[in-house]
Amino acid sequence: MIIKLIVFLIRMRLGLKLGECFQFTNQKSTALYFFTRTGITKYWRGNFTHSGISLNWLLDPSCKSALMHRKDININLYAWTELK
Repeated sequence: MIIKLIVFLIRMRLGLKLGECFQFTNQKSTALYFFTRTGITKYWRGNFTHSGISLNWLLDPSCKSALMHRKDININLYAWTELK
């Protein structure tokens, strides 16, 4: 329960909706990231994996400048839960 609250508050601070994709501009990788109810998931080369991004990094002010919203891509969260 507390994890869901923490993830929700971080998502609200970054201005991201559930399932809305984002990328980091300071990475060479084209991986997409998105929030689920209990964490952050990485989509890269057709595979879904749990992301190793630190929640402290997401709260850092320099992270917000490195974050690029991808409103053109939305992950179907129902499909993601079926894949788990």
